[in-house]
Amino acid sequence: MKLRLPFLIFVMTCLTAMASPQIQAKTTGGSRMYHTWLKGCMKDIRRDVPLITKSAESAARLYVEDEYKVGAWGDPGFVEEFRGRSGGILPISWWVKENATKSVVLMTLRDDRLSDDLRQASEFQKQGNMVVIFARKTVTKDLEPSATLSLIDTHAAEHGGLIPLGDKWLVPTDQPANIAALWTWTGEFIAACTRLGKAPQVWQSMMVPGATERNNKYIADMDQATPRGRLFLEKCPPPFPPGKAARAYLDGVTKNVDEVFSKEGATIRTVASTALQTRANGGGIYAALTGHSLMHEMGCAHDPGLFKPVANADIKPVDFVIGMGYDSILTGKFWKNVAETICPTGAKIAWSFTDYRPDAVKSLLPGEMYINQHWAMGDSLVTVPGYDVKILPPSGVIGDAIYWSINAEMLRPSDRGSGERR
Repeated sequence: MKLRLPFLIFVMTCLTAMASPQIQAKTTGGSRMYHTWLKGCMKDIRRDVPLITKSAESAARLYVEDEYKVGAWGDPGFVEEFRGRSGGILPISWWVKENATKSVVLMTLRDDRLSDDLRQASEFQKQGNMVVIFARKTVTKDLEPSATLSLIDTHAAEHGGLIPLGDKWLVPTDQPANIAALWTWTGEFIAACTRLGKAPQVWQSMMVPGATERNNKYIADMDQATPRGRLFLEKCPPPFPPGKAARAYLDGVTKNVDEVFSKEGATIRTVASTALQTRANGGGIYAALTGHSLMHEMGCAHDPGLFKPVANADIKPVDFVIGMGYDSILTGKFWKNVAETICPTGAKIAWSFTDYRPDAVKSLLPGEMYINQHWAMGDSLVTVPGYDVKILPPSGVIGDAIYWSINAEMLRPSDRGSGERR
């Protein structure tokens, strides 16, 4: 049977559209683009686990056998994510000083401070430290790994930002990619230490009943033991095999991300469209960002600058506010009374936090939007036999993914004609 020429042209046009990212981008909303990128990012990090394990093993030998410290330097969000997170290492060195020696220095490279960060990385190496850089390959392509320099590809988007606009690439991808790679590496570092007969102590989420007392005990032990503090558990757990912690973390956080975008995707798109409509009507759009990393990210490289900070803002009824929380709305002194400030203004409000506290979810007022983060109490994913708590938190990746996907959706709203739902 002969096919008519117009039909063939129609079929070829459809196939070309399916294959072309540029054409797909016109019909796919920004939030789905962000989800697709992040899933691919974590899949690529998973493929790199053997290389990540090798880096972590080198650092663990220095830590266990040569009494090196381990800490982070540079980007404040990256440092804060590493230094005090549930399921992370109870730190010996928090913010590495520029004159540090005998240290494993974890750092990332910032697009807006790239030359300064590269120069400092070189200085750390000259001072006898091991430097572990977490960054996408497009910014580390001229660096060569060595005994003192380890390169961890974070698989952030090629240009740092996800969405092209004019000559810029907007909506950051480095931050969640850095966090995912950091905790993957940390899991392998802890496991490598157990294979050397030692086990670093880790934090428990302060939101778990009894966690503050538990953490304070170990902090006191650190202060009292030696000038360098308590380094290891008194009894080392059985050796944990290479790659197992990394893969368990990446599988867990990927599942968490998928759940968020599956169950909360419609609300994410509604929040984005509400922000756009508010701006179109002459209102202001604001964000209160919390979280070890996210609180430092407003104004970072590739931030499209859509939201203004809530702090010191004169919020009016015509405005819109997003509050990115942890396990509740941002109420009380600990959260700087954000809710007490914005709720009486009559502005539209959207909250995002996880749902293990029923009282927190019930505290939402009528008309307030809610994006559930879907991670469990304890904020840690990986069980290591012999530890009293799980290790490696998902919440940093999740919080970043939600906030930046809202930004992405605002820049590229879902196309109603493509079957996307708002």
